[in-house]
Amino acid sequence: MSNENLSQGLQSFQVPGGNFGFTGMQIGDPTMAMEQTLYSLAVDESGSTLPFRTQMSGCTQEIIKSLRHSPRADNLMFRLTHFGTGIREIHGFKTLQKCNVGDYANVFSSAGHTELYDATLDISEATRIYAEKLANERYMSNGVLVVLTDGCDYGSIHTPKDVQQSFEQMVQGEMLESLMTILIGVNIEDNHVKNELEKFKDKAGFTQFIAVKDASEKTMAKIADFISRSVSSQSQSLGSGGASQSLTF
Repeated sequence: MSNENLSQGLQSFQVPGGNFGFTGMQIGDPTMAMEQTLYSLAVDESGSTLPFRTQMSGCTQEIIKSLRHSPRADNLMFRLTHFGTGIREIHGFKTLQKCNVGDYANVFSSAGHTELYDATLDISEATRIYAEKLANERYMSNGVLVVLTDGCDYGSIHTPKDVQQSFEQMVQGEMLESLMTILIGVNIEDNHVKNELEKFKDKAGFTQFIAVKDASEKTMAKIADFISRSVSSQSQSLGSGGASQSLTF
């Protein structure tokens, strides 16, 4: 299924001062609950992910399948992007009930290098702008940002400091009640890569960093379970005034 079909019916939004935009459901859509957890997932599709791109797609499907059975399913909105040389929005923010598991089977490709910083800033800024628009219409929201990558940044025009500032602005500006940010390194056997990702986690201010040594079907299933539990936990904390506690992988 094409990206256009997955984004059908979504409104276009522009990031002020930025060189990119995103899509999302029209604010005020009658199917949207007044409390929303905005969950964004950015998945690395650089050339090095080719050997396990099927497992990566399967991971996305398992996350959707699990969250659709969450007690908070009606309060979740999901946005999916893939990144390599550039960023592809697979679809913008839409309610989980509009996300069909089968639609995510053939949307993954592998090519190019790893614009990790740009991709992270993209999901952060899109979440910030959309959360602000929700807040202006008296919706309450919190957020979960997850970045899944197998390597270090190459080719980004933005920096970890830019990402940090975007993270901080969302909560300090009271656009979101709270924000959970998770960086996951997949198929990380090289200590240099792991160390660089740990540095990115610290400089950008991610809530949590996890590194796994392979991308087997079993490992990706474990990642899917961890992400879905984290999103559900964050959604359940909405209205408490703070973020949920980080879960153990």
